[in-house]
Amino acid sequence: MKVRIGTLVMRCLACQAEEWRPSDASAPLSLLSEVICLGCGARPSCGDLALQLPLVDEPAADAAE
Repeated sequence: MKVRIGTLVMRCLACQAEEWRPSDASAPLSLLSEVICLGCGARPSCGDLALQLPLVDEPAADAAE
């Protein structure tokens, strides 16, 4: 499984691999779910991986005026 959001790919912080499997295949994925890196066996949560997403500030509401 690859976790893609648009053109973003979640990479393992330990080895930079992009392939994952859920640690519990019978449970639905959530931010608290643990996944296993197929490259090195690291076991972050989906929430840890989501922290890699770039945060973009939204323009202030009054900036368009």
